[in-house]
Amino acid sequence: MSSNLVQNTVSYLKERKILVGLSLVFLGLLIFPFWKSNGLEIYDSPGHIGLVWYIKEFLWPQFSGWNPYLLTGFPQGIFYPSLFHWAAATLSFFVGIDTAVKLLVSLSILALPFAIFYAVKNTIPETKYQLSTTFLIVLFLALLPNFLGIGFRGLFQIGLIPNFVSIVFFFIFIGLLNSEFKKGKILWISLVFSILILIHLVTAMAVTLYLLTYLIIYWVKFNRDLEFKPLFWFGLITAALTSFFWLPFLLNFSFTSTSVHVSSYFAINIILAAVTIVLVWFSFRTKTKEALTLSAFALFLLILAAVDSWLIRSENQSVLFDILYPLHVYRFQPYAYLALILAAGALLPKVSWQLSEEAWRRATVVLFLILLVYLIGRGPVAVGSKLTLEDTQLGGRFIESFRRTESDPLIYSAQTNLVMQNPQDNQWSYGLFTDSTPNGPYL
Repeated sequence: MSSNLVQNTVSYLKERKILVGLSLVFLGLLIFPFWKSNGLEIYDSPGHIGLVWYIKEFLWPQFSGWNPYLLTGFPQGIFYPSLFHWAAATLSFFVGIDTAVKLLVSLSILALPFAIFYAVKNTIPETKYQLSTTFLIVLFLALLPNFLGIGFRGLFQIGLIPNFVSIVFFFIFIGLLNSEFKKGKILWISLVFSILILIHLVTAMAVTLYLLTYLIIYWVKFNRDLEFKPLFWFGLITAALTSFFWLPFLLNFSFTSTSVHVSSYFAINIILAAVTIVLVWFSFRTKTKEALTLSAFALFLLILAAVDSWLIRSENQSVLFDILYPLHVYRFQPYAYLALILAAGALLPKVSWQLSEEAWRRATVVLFLILLVYLIGRGPVAVGSKLTLEDTQLGGRFIESFRRTESDPLIYSAQTNLVMQNPQDNQWSYGLFTDSTPNGPYL
């Protein structure tokens, strides 16, 4: 069986040699600089390292528990899913914490082209459009501003590690939904959905919204073109596998708080919403199921983001503002943009004008060259940032008084390292996961 697995893997990689080549580009331009630099000191990264450290030293094999060393004490793993941190902590027993985190991130980067292509292949039926769409999505993830989370800049410059890892499973979920799920096969998609819930809430919420859109359209527009029994088992398996997280989350939700965050885009989302309406109409006319689902999902998120932007700027005393602001709506925008790319790709075979297969190959080469030049010229990996502390015993609970601009981009590095060096004497009153405690806004 193991020899067959190796043979099948080698055969698959040979068939996908272009994706292997793209992964090798990532290896040289992203992964190697990441290992060479001190990327785990940047912005949110130390906060995630701190969670891995606490699981390894105090909680393992549990996923959650009370952490007395950050945020004047908070329930770690209850309000922020910890599958990534638990996996890194488990691996760290063999290789150390930093190496474990970098290994998981590196594997996610290498797997990303294959995950994207899997989603594209199962969304766009004609092969001549698949590689160009895949490279367009990769380029989008390279160009995406860092604060939006799921792209390379969000990973390396803001330290949004679980958010980036979750995007690999997001694409796998899309691929499974458009292939296995239609056939009533629910085991793999149940596992992937469970992983998403346990890795990152924003991606899990986006996937849940997409799934609801998918079910509504398939049941209403296409006359219940799905069987109920597989759907029931899908929901039951996912709920059971993740119950240890979502049950405590819901039961203790009143102990969360809301952190300050940036606004969504307004003009961009309004323009894209107008474009998406055209895609919805064309998808409806051509009965292109995947494109209709993706474009309807994107339209909802784009309108939601535009409303969120307007409320933050002008109506921040309204009831609707109180509902939307805690959701950090700006973080959902990239999923709408990804859905737009996939929807447009799914509609390409339906347009009256058609480019030749050779033309699409040239387009793929152009996209690859743009990506290559961009990654070489403006590589997203933050290098050269390093902070060294002597073994310090503060003898109590501390909170920093310096401005973030004075420690940028190492805004959580010194504090997290102080705690990890001597947790009994260095207890940090603040911390990264302020939404996980009612004390967050006061701190």
